[in-house]
Amino acid sequence: MDHAVLGSEIAEGILRSLEYEEEKIEKIKHCIIAHRFRTGNEPTTIEAKILFDSDKLDAIGAIGIARTFMLSGQFGQRLRVDEAINDYLEDNTVENGRLKDVSKHTPFIEYEVKFKKIPDKLYTEKAKEIGKERLKFMAEYFNRLKLEIEGVE
Repeated sequence: MDHAVLGSEIAEGILRSLEYEEEKIEKIKHCIIAHRFRTGNEPTTIEAKILFDSDKLDAIGAIGIARTFMLSGQFGQRLRVDEAINDYLEDNTVENGRLKDVSKHTPFIEYEVKFKKIPDKLYTEKAKEIGKERLKFMAEYFNRLKLEIEGVE
């Protein structure tokens, strides 16, 4: 189950037990369910947009690099693959972009196909500004890592 959907359902139960107003419960549920790209629920309120942006900013920059390598190790991924990204995507993803085999994924591919796109999908101007800076850092890091792997530096 999608964690955004599950999270909104759990929040609804908690908020009802705390006797929140129905209108507030619905607004909070919207924020939770709309924070994820793949739900198809676009954030419509400023609160939902801020939560969406915060969640995406957490995936890029130094924290994003750390999380990516942590998950890469957890799933036994290689550091990088030598096949073209388009070939990899054709072989290892389904139509909605989900991975067939997470162990075949790499931090480099995650950077190329996901992280690079994040700043353009953010809603608030401040988040876009932060996102561009974080992505710049990631580009420098992955470029440097590639050079070191290749023995150039």
